[in-house]
Amino acid sequence: MTALAARRLYVLDLARRLGDMDTGALLLHPLEYRVVARRLKQALAGLPEVLLVGAGPDELAAIIPLLEARHFDEHGVLRGPLAEACRLEAESLLRRLGCGRR
Repeated sequence: MTALAARRLYVLDLARRLGDMDTGALLLHPLEYRVVARRLKQALAGLPEVLLVGAGPDELAAIIPLLEARHFDEHGVLRGPLAEACRLEAESLLRRLGCGRR
């Protein structure tokens, strides 16, 4: 097994554990939840998104917000179907606060 394949399995296992705690399938212990969430964030750092193809819905529920945050940190824009509406709302808010583009 390659290092990337092993890392993918590790990420999916962490995501599954978070998903199980979120849905109540696994007893939620706050400290364990925070540790698993932190490990998932660290394990996802630099991992190509293409390696996550085939993840189940429970795993994706934990992974997608982290990938979206990573994309925003790297590119400064949101992605997805609501991205444009969010951008327009943010620009409107900043304009009302006097912080918008002039």
